[in-house]
Amino acid sequence: MTQNLMNDYVRTMKRVGSDDASRGRIRRAIAHERARSASVPAAAPVRAAVSARTASASGRTPRRGMRIAAIAACATLLALGGAIALPRLMNRSSPATPVAGMQGFVLAAYADGSAVEGSESTVVTSTDIIMSSGSWSQGEDGSYTTAYTIDPSVLGNDVVSVEYRSTNESVVLEGMRDRGKVLPGESPGTEYLSSITVGGPNATLPDLHQLDLRVTVAATDAIKEADEAYRELSYAGTYDENVSDHHSFEIERACAEELASGTLEITATFADGSAQTHVYRIVPVEDFDELWWEDRAAWRASFDDEAIDYEPAQLFALQQVS
Repeated sequence: MTQNLMNDYVRTMKRVGSDDASRGRIRRAIAHERARSASVPAAAPVRAAVSARTASASGRTPRRGMRIAAIAACATLLALGGAIALPRLMNRSSPATPVAGMQGFVLAAYADGSAVEGSESTVVTSTDIIMSSGSWSQGEDGSYTTAYTIDPSVLGNDVVSVEYRSTNESVVLEGMRDRGKVLPGESPGTEYLSSITVGGPNATLPDLHQLDLRVTVAATDAIKEADEAYRELSYAGTYDENVSDHHSFEIERACAEELASGTLEITATFADGSAQTHVYRIVPVEDFDELWWEDRAAWRASFDDEAIDYEPAQLFALQQVS
């Protein structure tokens, strides 16, 4: 599965849902491919990359282990009921949902979160509200990119417009509208931007259903080491889940740290012309490493046992900086 194909697939899945029947068909396809691959000679090794919940691979013709992984990559989006690319967002009004007696505004994800003990102004939300895509892709310059989705809903009275701005040059934003509100000929979303304004005379979009933060990092020493181990096995025509997982872990951890190094500034403009800004930061949870590996094991187990109801672990917390 090429990077472009996966990007197109993810973009499509942001606009559609799935059902139990579809997920069942994908699971059976994976099982069939595993059985088929057991009797097919290995092809020439190629460069490929697979992550936990979705995957990105580059190369010519996937060898048998990568073919299974590519099928699993597509299946993951469906197996989670669209939770990665289409979280069960709160779907409040745009640009903001009125709250009786409320002064100013707040990001709904922060207001709805559970306070983290010992961490001031930090909450943990469900993965319906903040979620890592779990997929990554490698650029021609050797950099790595992954995406994070957040429910952009804002609570506040008399809000005319809301601007979302990334303070990190390595983090760009992509806004997606509610498909039910998109009229023929209208754009369902944005390209990658440093800021997006919803509502008002200078609106980028009239409404916003989903906000993606796309993070790009250079290869760290840890990523390079894991990549080398992965390449050695790939050239030998061998696929090792642990080596592949370690490669993905190092990439996703580096991207998570890069995401946390910047902030998301949200400015609400009110009907009287006044404005207020809150600054938020998405950070890895304290036990990110341990939870990542536990989540990966649970995800793999769900493909071996259909009775397992896999729910992705929340690997991130939300801070209100100001």
